[in-house]
Amino acid sequence: MDAALLQTTTTTEAVTTPPPVLAEPFYIYNDSGSGENHYQDIALMGGNNNGDDGSVMRNINDTQNTYSGTSAIKFTYQPPGGEHWAGAAFLASPQGWYDDPGTRGVNTALYSKLTFRVKGSGGSVKFFIEGSDGSQSTQTLDLPSDWQPVTLDVKNAWDYITVGLGWACNNLDASGGTITFWIDEVRFEA
Repeated sequence: MDAALLQTTTTTEAVTTPPPVLAEPFYIYNDSGSGENHYQDIALMGGNNNGDDGSVMRNINDTQNTYSGTSAIKFTYQPPGGEHWAGAAFLASPQGWYDDPGTRGVNTALYSKLTFRVKGSGGSVKFFIEGSDGSQSTQTLDLPSDWQPVTLDVKNAWDYITVGLGWACNNLDASGGTITFWIDEVRFEA
């Protein structure tokens, strides 16, 4: 047999993996009842009774104060006094705090920030998102009387976002009074 016929030619072509396709905005809240909404398990947190002590009221279909669309989410915090604190967290699922395969939340390779609009009265509120390692990206702000944009950065170290949006405040943030605020157009963006 001819030696030339036994030779094989090997060619190597560079195989490249395309970067992930960045999705369109991924909504936590667009409008009440929207099919685009995610993270719809809203857990109340707080100093008494895990926050579900009547100090926080929420309306996920407030039509009186909207930034866009037909509705916004309204939260009212009326502290009972003392060193009370309260808040809420939009979870990927009821078990979605972290380390629950299948309910971990948004893959952070697709998004770099969370944006939303907020307006309110009565004090200051800490807003946050939380990653798969339990750390947070936060911003505390005095509630503006007109709709203002807020951006929270997604941390590179996270694999997933387990809390799509959270907020917390206490009696001191409310100066002993009531805090009322609205959020709208809550979404992850590239």
